[in-house]
Amino acid sequence: GRQVREGSDVAILSLGHPGNDALAAAERLQQQGVSTAVFDMRFLKPLDTKLLDMVATAGYRHIITIEDGVRNGGFGEAVEEYLVEKYPQIAGKITILAIPDKFITHGTVAQLKHDCCIDTDAIIEAGLQ
Repeated sequence: GRQVREGSDVAILSLGHPGNDALAAAERLQQQGVSTAVFDMRFLKPLDTKLLDMVATAGYRHIITIEDGVRNGGFGEAVEEYLVEKYPQIAGKITILAIPDKFITHGTVAQLKHDCCIDTDAIIEAGLQ
């Protein structure tokens, strides 16, 4: 099973392909002294509330969600809604990284991920905040 690491600074909850970026970001954050735990949420529905409860009570300084879907009505918003409703003290600790609700131009996958702030660098930047 997935284990919550007590005392880690940052929890990254990923959905889908961005899990690879989350792992890469975690490795680089660790090198910069930021202890990081990564969780592959596997699916959006039903939301893994048991894991979210463990993450919420483990004392993370920052919780980051990363997805390659649209932010509005997406994974990150579902996680934030659940956590803030049940654990109001977490409200300011969550960062949602997702595709903005706007027209996205053409480009390579790497360029689009960069433009939408859902790449490894965006996760690292959020983790350092």
